[in-house]
Amino acid sequence: MDWHNLMSTLATQATDLELLQLQTAVEHLLSQPARVIAIRQQLHVGQTIQYLDVRDNRMHAAKVIKFKPDQLMVHASHDGKYKWIRYTAVGLDPAVKVAQQPKEFCHAEKTLP
Repeated sequence: MDWHNLMSTLATQATDLELLQLQTAVEHLLSQPARVIAIRQQLHVGQTIQYLDVRDNRMHAAKVIKFKPDQLMVHASHDGKYKWIRYTAVGLDPAVKVAQQPKEFCHAEKTLP
């Protein structure tokens, strides 16, 4: 996906309300139980993973420490800190796909051009 082109288009053509609607739709997709479960099933305590740190927008190595229903605790290798991260921040094998959700769950289709 051409992220630069997409972001440029959104920055120049989308209204603030449309950007908020897009953010809401993406948050909804990221929090879908099937997506979280698919990721969680591939993880175990002590496993070394790569995760996206949203603070610096970079991938970092970490070790899985423990789990909550919507987050996991990791010990980050780059700074030695313990952090709670979203399951969707974990970089897993892209060959493992998440089951498609019915279209009625994606409200963005109705409001975004």
